[in-house]
Amino acid sequence: MKKHLNILTFLIVTILTGITSKVISGLLTSHAELLGDYSTYITADSFISGSGLSNPVIWMQFFIGLIAIIVFYQITSGVNRRQFLTDAVDQSLESIQYVVAIYIVGTLILILLNQLPTAAGRTSTVLNTVEILIIPLIIRRCVSRMLQLPVFMFLAVVVWYVFFMHMELLNFIPYTSSVSTQ
Repeated sequence: MKKHLNILTFLIVTILTGITSKVISGLLTSHAELLGDYSTYITADSFISGSGLSNPVIWMQFFIGLIAIIVFYQITSGVNRRQFLTDAVDQSLESIQYVVAIYIVGTLILILLNQLPTAAGRTSTVLNTVEILIIPLIIRRCVSRMLQLPVFMFLAVVVWYVFFMHMELLNFIPYTSSVSTQ
């Protein structure tokens, strides 16, 4: 997959995944008994009520994946790639590309199961935890050294807002913050 990952294939596969998500979710729901104790994640109303493709986490992960492809895959498309990259940088870039590929698979799982938000979150989380590596690498590569910390802090606030304020997780999680409405 790493060799064929580019913006166009990512967009095409993402669109196809979004289109087939309804079918896959219906298929999983109709065969829930095969999952035994885990069938609750795809049958209980409390676990399947969500915002589908309008979920801001899906969009956040999609854009992180898109930016990561642009930042870490576009350099490999040059004809004279070897003259720009030393062997050490080339190996480092290849390692980062593997991490990005793993993240993309997790994002596609999240999109595929968007009708079943709890199942989507639980299954994609395993692959998407590499986000903690990807975001700082993107910031380091794209932002000047003096602006890296402020940009990272701004993004942390945005993520906090998306998770705790916009998605109303405060209603489900017994945490409070200094700006919570409870």
